[in-house]
Formats: sequence, structure tokens, C-alpha cells
Amino acid sequence: MIMSMKAENYYKFIGQTWHQDTARNSLDRFVEVCNKENWTLPESSMEILVHVFGSSWYFTRFIFIYGEKINTLLKDNDASSINKEVSDLSFEELMDIAELEDALNELRLIKNSIMFRILVCYLTNQCDLIEIETNLTILSEKILQCLLQLVTKNTGDNDIPITVLGMGRMAGHEMSFGSDLDLIFLFNENDQKIYSNLNTAIRLLLRLVAQPSAFGQLYDVDMRLRPHGSSGPLVTTYSTFLEFHSANREVWEKQMMTRCRPVITTGEDVKFVMRELRSHIYSNYDGHELRGNIVTMRHKVESILGKVKNQYEIKRGTGGLMDIDFITHYFQLRFGNINHDLQTTSTRMAIREIHKANYITDAQEADLLNGYNFLKKVEMTLRLFDLKSADSFPMSKDDNLPLSRAMGYGENVAAFLDNYLKITTTIRQHFSELVGVPE
Repeated sequence: MIMSMKAENYYKFIGQTWHQDTARNSLDRFVEVCNKENWTLPESSMEILVHVFGSSWYFTRFIFIYGEKINTLLKDNDASSINKEVSDLSFEELMDIAELEDALNELRLIKNSIMFRILVCYLTNQCDLIEIETNLTILSEKILQCLLQLVTKNTGDNDIPITVLGMGRMAGHEMSFGSDLDLIFLFNENDQKIYSNLNTAIRLLLRLVAQPSAFGQLYDVDMRLRPHGSSGPLVTTYSTFLEFHSANREVWEKQMMTRCRPVITTGEDVKFVMRELRSHIYSNYDGHELRGNIVTMRHKVESILGKVKNQYEIKRGTGGLMDIDFITHYFQLRFGNINHDLQTTSTRMAIREIHKANYITDAQEADLLNGYNFLKKVEMTLRLFDLKSADSFPMSKDDNLPLSRAMGYGENVAAFLDNYLKITTTIRQHFSELVGVPE
């Protein structure tokens, strides 16, 4: 006879979670299902699951779908095992699945399984923030590559000569839970004859990658950074891409291209394309004019998108992530043509290289890195709940207890909010000193 599980036996773990009411409700339901289905899980596994219940509704649903087998995903969750699993990840077996939708569901399940293990690694303090972001980025690249192979198999064009550029956080290996994919698709004009097939394949890929299902969706995709934005073609030739960026583009467009990296490539031509692109992006700028353009754009973004009523906006708001990004953009564009070490796609690495070149002080480097890591951790915590983009949180103390717990402040919400304001104030001071004052 199988002994019934009792939810109250695991209530002792709820005090360590972020969203404690959510954790309790999910635990009660999960134990009920376990007893109904005769699932058995050891207490060590239940402790971890309670932590997940209290941090992510998205992965709570995944636990219910996975059932008793979830115990197999809780083993060996340390940094080295996760790093190896992501590095060795292969989807070859999916190519043998006859139906595209069946292959997609299997891909979604694999993605969720690995992301679940990454989350558990984080919740149990086995992986740090940078390891999490690196693994999430590599995972997204491999899933994108697999999806492209599935699409080409479905369309009958097994050798599509496509180059995919990853932009933003993807380019810098700094993706978070809930990050979307900022992509640009390029191809060689020598393959113009297959343009129609290529366009069809990319349209199918974009539809499938964002398609909702019982297993969730793979990723949201943003292609607004392609030449001519939303009005431009989905796929651009190498020559058109370089012609676009060799023209007198706005400074903000140059800023965005500092975070650009090939994530899928075909042939050696893309190396030439990237060299040419960098020569256009990292050119000679008038320092005063560059500062003015960056400060003006920062003010514009902050005034339109960075002021959310009764909310702290961690990305576009005062002292937010964009302040740090724009500081690095300024120094990269200003001096990147003479110091190629500044031509990095990682914000963290850019801060370090700018410091190494003596453009910022030791204290400024420490403040910017500390602020970046703090805000990225806030961002990840906010996005974990339903794996959607979230960039703000309430100013009210009463609404921030879960976030305070997640950030390591426990019940002391006031201390968390005070530190948030201290860090963002410091970041804004450095932006004003190093670049200019947004007014």
C-alpha cells in the first residue's frame, strides 16, 4: 500500500520562498495530484519544488505536466553539470520525427526541461547570475539552429544559405529568463535565385518560434533592428545590409549595432560582412556631438518609456540598465576605432575594457558592474514568474515582499528599496559625469 503524501509535511519549506501564498496553494494542489496519480517524490525533491512553486508560475505548470518524472531533472544540478549539458546539447533525434508539430512539442519540452534545471541550479545557489545568462543564451542559439533545420526539412530546402545575427543581450551572452530574440536575417546575393524559398522559410520559422502551445512557446522574436525596421524585408542581402549601415545613420542605430553577433552562419563571407560593419560603426566621431546625440536619445527614451506611474522602471527609467548601456555605447563608439578591445558585444566586458583603458575610475567600474548585476537580477526575478518581459515593479513597500525575498533582503522591503534607489542614483550620477545630463 502506497502511503499518501501530506502537504503540511512540506510547509516548513514555504518560509524560504518568494511568493509564499502561491507556493502554498501550488503545493496543496501538487500533493493532491501526487496522491491521486500515486506519484512519490523524496522530501529533498519536494523542498526544491516548493522553491519553484514560490518563484515561477510558468515552471509550476511545467512541474504538473512533467509529473513524477520531474525527479529525474533534480539530480546533479550544479554549475559544471548544467554547463556540460547545455554545451553538449544536440537535437539530431528531432530530425527523425515525421510530423513538424510533434517535433516542435518535443523541442519545447526539451527547452523547458533544461531551463527548469537552470532555474533549480540558481534557486539552490549552484550557479551564479553570469552562468545563468550564458547558458540561457547558448540554449537559445541551439534551439534557433534546430528550428531552422526543422523548417528547412519541412520546406524541402535542406541547405538554406542564411546568416542570423543576434542583437542586444543575445549578442552579449547576457540573456535572462523571459528574454526575447532580437534577430536579423542575412543572405548572400549570389543566392538570389532562392530568395523566395528563403523568405517563405523565415516566415514559417518566425510563426513557429512564437507559436503558443500547451508546452508554452519557444521565444518572442523582435526584428525591428533590421534595415528599415518593421517596414523592411525579413531577409536582407549582405550588400544591402552593409550599404544601409555605411550611410549616414542615426547615432542610436550605431549604438544598437555595438550589440551584434552572428549566431548562425554559412560560409566565410559573414566574416567579411562583420569586419565591414565594424568599420562603419566604429569610425571617427566628434566627441561633443556624440555625447549630445546619446544624451538626447537617452532623455527621449526615458521621458516616453521610462516613467511608469507608481512603478520603478529598471530598464529605461532613471539610473536603469539603459544608463549603463549608453555609457558603454559612448566610449565604444568614441574610442572603438583606435582600441579594438572596446568592440565587445558584452556590456560587462565593455565596462571592464573601458576601465582598462583608463576612461573610467576604479570606483566607477565597481559601481557600474555592481549596478548592472543588481538590476539584471531584479529583471530576472520579475520575468521568472511567467517567463515574459517585465521591466518595472511597484514603488509600494506592500507589493514588493516577494522581490525583496528574492533579492536576499528577506522581510526588510525598506532596505531593498533603499538600496535600489541608492544604486540607480549612483548610476545616474556616473552617466551625467561621463556622458551628460538628460534634460
